[in-house]
Amino acid sequence: MRRRRLAKVLGVGGLLLALGLYLGCASPTTQKTRVRKTCVDCHKDMYAKFSTGNVHPPVKEGKCEACHRPHGLIGGVYLRENLPLLCFRCHKELGQGIQKKHVHLPVKEGKCGECHDYHNSPNPYLLKAPEKGFCFKCHKKAEFSREYVHPPVKEGCGTCHQSHASDNPFLLKKPMGSLCISCHDVKDKAFLKAHGGYPVTARCTLCHNPHSSEDKNLLKAVAHPPMTEGECGACHLSPTSKTPFALKVKEGDLCFSCHDDVKEEAGQKGAHTPVKKGECSQCHAAHASGYRGMLAVSPSVLCWKCHKEGKGKGAKVVHPPAKDGDCLECHRPHVSPLGSLLKEPKDKLCFRCHERSGFLASHPPAAQGKCLRCHAAHQSGFKGLLARGQVATCTACHRDVGEEMGRYSLHPPFSKGECSACHNPHGSSRPYNLTASRDQLCWKCHQGMKKVAKGSRFHPPFQEGDCMRCHGPHSGDQPLLLKAKTGILCFSCHRDVEGEVKGAKFGHEPVKLLNCTRCHNPHASAHRAFLLRKVPLLCLNCHKDVARYWERGVAHPPAEEEDGCLTCHVPHGSGYRGILTKPVKGLCAQCHQEDTGAFLSAHSGIRPSPGGCLTCHDPHGGLDKRLLLPVEHRPFQEGRCIACHKGGKR
Repeated sequence: MRRRRLAKVLGVGGLLLALGLYLGCASPTTQKTRVRKTCVDCHKDMYAKFSTGNVHPPVKEGKCEACHRPHGLIGGVYLRENLPLLCFRCHKELGQGIQKKHVHLPVKEGKCGECHDYHNSPNPYLLKAPEKGFCFKCHKKAEFSREYVHPPVKEGCGTCHQSHASDNPFLLKKPMGSLCISCHDVKDKAFLKAHGGYPVTARCTLCHNPHSSEDKNLLKAVAHPPMTEGECGACHLSPTSKTPFALKVKEGDLCFSCHDDVKEEAGQKGAHTPVKKGECSQCHAAHASGYRGMLAVSPSVLCWKCHKEGKGKGAKVVHPPAKDGDCLECHRPHVSPLGSLLKEPKDKLCFRCHERSGFLASHPPAAQGKCLRCHAAHQSGFKGLLARGQVATCTACHRDVGEEMGRYSLHPPFSKGECSACHNPHGSSRPYNLTASRDQLCWKCHQGMKKVAKGSRFHPPFQEGDCMRCHGPHSGDQPLLLKAKTGILCFSCHRDVEGEVKGAKFGHEPVKLLNCTRCHNPHASAHRAFLLRKVPLLCLNCHKDVARYWERGVAHPPAEEEDGCLTCHVPHGSGYRGILTKPVKGLCAQCHQEDTGAFLSAHSGIRPSPGGCLTCHDPHGGLDKRLLLPVEHRPFQEGRCIACHKGGKR
């Protein structure tokens, strides 16, 4: 059955061809087994390039797919797994190492390529540079190349440190004490003598720099005199006692016995808490230090042991001294009568770095040096190191401006809280601390407003940059930040128009609604009276029925002419219905003479009554030149006016 169906579809010839192909492919004697190409087959040049020096085993064996996915026709280097997990597939011991307490930063961040080449290298361990001195790529060489260098440093960092991870601080191979005594015999007489007879077996870096020093004994740069003079007993119990390293007296009393100036500071109001408590070792090393003042750790991290200013969460902006840990730029270390251990009063302190001349006297907080009224001292979540957002900061004093936030129309910089887009927060020689003169400030954003049609004239307030005459700077209860309805604003200058409107029995609808911008452009226009369009096109925006016969029919000549609407109508208000310039009869009579024979003949000898023209005629246009209304009374249509009108009336 299957063969019959296949034969029916393919036909006999097609079936024979398919059968031949099948047999040809299936025969092991006529068709060679197809071998899939490897990466090396196509990338021979790359394979040759990566086959010199120390070669990564997968590369040496041509097993590129151990790390890469084959890409076929789609170019690109695709790894089978993200780093460092890809490396850990083979280097399992490194994968386990990242669980240790201390992990080398490149390993922690999965940046194996920071130190190693992936394919080959002339250096052992596929390092990017010779092992000796390689660490100086990240670690400053000066720290390791002073006059006297510790011998293990000369041999290479790997003598003491692990490369990837360790359970010991600083990636040490052993705990510090054990590491040092693996080379230094602590029972040697010379060793004991050098240490005043004290059984030193650990914490060697309290006194010594493990890498290099200007001192032949590798002592740190700043050393405590009793220690350098071998007078350890000045502070510690006898080396033969049960607790030879114990202090003779309480820490504070011991330090104050020499540093009586600090003792005096400890008793003053405003003393630093560790100074008050005599806990000198909170900040200072007891024996030697690499930092001035014998600080226990780098000044850039010391204060952060207790104070998190500059390191807190949500800190988008950090004051440079706080960011750099340079706390002593602003603070004293031991005592200050000014509070917060400040070096100078707040109104003077900021001007140690910030040039006072840049803060004009116009903004009171800046002039008075009350910087912290607006700014945070150490860190902030807001631009400019503000303690709060700009709106909250500014409206704390400018409450009336803050109340404007609930109004209908808001200026975008104001609504976004970007007060500094227009105002200089520290001061300006211009009114309201504006960043530019009023006639230029608005153009910073509204440059497009200046692009007007050729031949346009500018409305004087707009031309003079006096935007505030009509618009509020922050908000408004009208659209577009207008201070009032357009009519009220316009009447404040155009008193003649206001009088014209108030005395008119009939008013133009936009004028009655005080919406002048329905017809006029308040900034600039190429048309008379700053109209939005030419008349009659402007009028047709609203009065579309006026032109209903203009395309197929006849227009009343005044209506279709430029400014023709104004032949019969007043633009703002009139004493006559339809805001006409005159009563209907008098208006029509300006052009149509009723006493002529032609006029009387056309009207069957009947004179129209006052206002009667509009009972028969459309004043704007009609189906033919008579401008008659489209639906006619039969007697009128047949010219039998006398059937209804007697006495010369119709």
